[in-house]
Amino acid sequence: MASQPDDNRSVPPESLPPPQAQRMIPEVDNSKEAAAYRMLRQVLHNHLTAQGLTLLSALASVGRLLGHLAWHLQGRGYDLQRFAEDTLAKLGGQLLARLREGDVPLLHLPAPALTGELPARAAAERVEQAHAQELGDVLWRLLKETSEEQRLTPVGARWIAVNLAADVLYGTERFLHPELGPDEIEEIMDWFQRVFAPQLTALLVGSVPITGES
Repeated sequence: MASQPDDNRSVPPESLPPPQAQRMIPEVDNSKEAAAYRMLRQVLHNHLTAQGLTLLSALASVGRLLGHLAWHLQGRGYDLQRFAEDTLAKLGGQLLARLREGDVPLLHLPAPALTGELPARAAAERVEQAHAQELGDVLWRLLKETSEEQRLTPVGARWIAVNLAADVLYGTERFLHPELGPDEIEEIMDWFQRVFAPQLTALLVGSVPITGES
């Protein structure tokens, strides 16, 4: 699926914060984001296929990646609420585009990762949670290092993280809904808006830093 880094917002000038109060994420269009995205996607794919993460853990890992990015930007004076709103809008758009185009998922989630039917459930859940946190931290470190090395802007870093999250969501929905018709797509996007978006928003605008942030 071909997509390009963007930051398409249409906000009246009078609604923007004072110049010295909060920094705005600049626009960017650089092919280096695509290479970084492919690299991080391969790392995520390797972890999922080799370790057999559950569905919730896969989603948690990309959510943690976005949480790291949000806290990182907040520490540099960016508007965190606006970042969260824009991120959810872009993530929803990427998910909807994948659903409508019906492509083969860019990120294949193995069956065990979706069923979650593991022995010693309580112990397994603790292991899964730790692995999801570790994976989210690994992805963040790679994204941060790559951004510094390649001089990627914050919106470029977000584009990478959003596309990774969209890959996981789309791979999940294709498993849960093998036949994607208009009704199924409407149901998925309704779930995204009612359930997933509020949870991710709460994570992104939370005032407590994520453990492992650096």
